[in-house]
Amino acid sequence: MEQGRVWVDSASRVLPLRSLSDAHLENVITMLRSRAVVLLLDYALAAGLGRFSPRLEVPLRKGDADSVALEWLTSTPLWLALHREAARRAGRSGPQSLGATARGAWVVRTDGPTVVVDLDGRRVMAVLANESDPARGTVWRHVVVKLPVRIGCPLVVEPVPGGVGEGDGVNARRVVSLHEVPAAVATSDQAIAEHARTVTRLSSGRSPDAIATEFRTRQFIEAATDVRAVWAALDVLMHRHGVEQAALVPSRLRDCSATVNDVDLFVQSRADVDLPALQREVDDVLGYRVAITTPRSYGGHAIDDVADHALPLAPGS
Repeated sequence: MEQGRVWVDSASRVLPLRSLSDAHLENVITMLRSRAVVLLLDYALAAGLGRFSPRLEVPLRKGDADSVALEWLTSTPLWLALHREAARRAGRSGPQSLGATARGAWVVRTDGPTVVVDLDGRRVMAVLANESDPARGTVWRHVVVKLPVRIGCPLVVEPVPGGVGEGDGVNARRVVSLHEVPAAVATSDQAIAEHARTVTRLSSGRSPDAIATEFRTRQFIEAATDVRAVWAALDVLMHRHGVEQAALVPSRLRDCSATVNDVDLFVQSRADVDLPALQREVDDVLGYRVAITTPRSYGGHAIDDVADHALPLAPGS
């Protein structure tokens, strides 16, 4: 409740707020509101038992429990961040529905699979998020999509007249969002599928932790895991020093003499003059030195190159 960057779900996965689906974001907000009294009691009890030092004021004034708890909830960083994210999404330019005159290809995100709908070709493609070979997630099925397609309503597909429809797994899934496929992307089936994954924040089926690159070696991943073991404490430090983004980067990207398991703590939005104090605190938390770096540390590498080999600080994000 004291931070506004991640949500930890019931499976203990650490999810950046921007990675939550629209439906998940809505459900989290609804759940927090409905459980405000319980959340406040848990927070106050844990703070009273000395399990942590609260940064939020625990309301002591008398009054209706529901109103006191709701006032406390709506002042927390997590609640405010969730609503900022909801407001950001509400400002999207994507349409709310596809009517009878709609044309072209659309990424239709549902509460099940993500689907690319080709209205002109009367076909759909279910984008496979858990496929080790991305090219295999580009199989078109010839069906008729029943219009209109509306956000919040089921997606309905029917067999092509005279043919055999294959809408299983797609039919009747509730539509969450609609995104038009740009003409520049519609150059190949694989490009369309990758665009769909990007738009809907789906992975290609493999966690970044499991994908080896020239610099992201098995040894680096193991060393990064040691740092991640205390990610929560490091996240507090990042917040305290005004760092909005942090990642773990192979040291060999900036220093060719570094070993394959050397790790940098890469931060953004901080001036170099502020780094020594942060470095000292990070050293204290870890018990050993992990160099804190900024975009300037990687001279010949663009920020996108660094990101290609980096791991998020929080596991599961």
